[in-house]
Amino acid sequence: MVDSEDTDPSKDLSTTDYNPQVPEDEEKQQHLHNRQKHQRAPVQIGVNRRLTKIDSRIPQGTLAFEKSKVGDIKVEPGSFQFIFWFFIATEVPVITACIGPLANMISVAALVNRWRAGGEHNQDILDTPTVLSLNAISLALGCIANVSLILNFSQRLNYKVSQLLSVVCFMLGTIILLVAIIIAHIVYFKQGHYTKSEGFWFAVLTTILYSMCSLTCFMNFLGYLLGKYPAKLNLQISERGLIAYTFLLAVWFLWGAAMFSQLLHLSYGNGMYYCTTSLLTIGLGDITPFTNVTKGLSLVYSLSGVIILGLIIAMIRGVIVSSSAPIHLWNKVESERKKILNI
Repeated sequence: MVDSEDTDPSKDLSTTDYNPQVPEDEEKQQHLHNRQKHQRAPVQIGVNRRLTKIDSRIPQGTLAFEKSKVGDIKVEPGSFQFIFWFFIATEVPVITACIGPLANMISVAALVNRWRAGGEHNQDILDTPTVLSLNAISLALGCIANVSLILNFSQRLNYKVSQLLSVVCFMLGTIILLVAIIIAHIVYFKQGHYTKSEGFWFAVLTTILYSMCSLTCFMNFLGYLLGKYPAKLNLQISERGLIAYTFLLAVWFLWGAAMFSQLLHLSYGNGMYYCTTSLLTIGLGDITPFTNVTKGLSLVYSLSGVIILGLIIAMIRGVIVSSSAPIHLWNKVESERKKILNI
């Protein structure tokens, strides 16, 4: 017999109460999600405010630079490593190219001027063939290294070949000239018979500059070997112009020293000293032109040299404003952003 209560057609099943129960775990997860959402909101607002504060402190246009300057650096921006390898990749080659010609210029003075003086009137004495030969070889190696750099900057010589050649030549030039200095110290000055003349100190200065060039070239080549940037020099037009005008300035000093050493009856080193004081408008007065010809040539030489020096200073400023300073600032901003976002 069927229960009448179950078969009663008058009973409407649609009105039956139906309350599905939400699983307890799902309810807890939903509650936790809503709670975290409300907690993150003020934190995100605070982060946005701090980021906006950073952006507001940056003057408009100060972060404008060519993306190619940083695109080749295979280091995460916003770190010290990035700015370090950026400096090695882009700024160190320019510094080397500016120091190299000046080092060759001083090396010429070390070769032309004698290293020792002696006798009753403390006159310059001819150097030994060994010292002269080592000095000449060092100068030749320095010139080869500089020519290699120039060919690399003009993209006429492979980067790997150029950098390796520059490192080796600068290093050998440093070692050979250092050996000449040691020999001169033992043969000339250890017994106290002679005194050091200007040529010796030019050689010491050349050794320091050659060693600096060797170190900077090696650091740049090391960055390539470590995979920090590709095998090329990413230079702007202003940087190439700076290198060219620095080379022109070195040539300007060389021919000026040769000319005034003959006209004013000076040694080559003193002629270079006179050119330096004239070009920098120092005018100490210890060496003065005594004829109308030398006065006129000094005037033309100084005015022309000041123009070259002014162009170099303007290009240095252009390099700093256009690339170096904005990229340094951009790296600092990225570092601050990462600290705020906890990246």
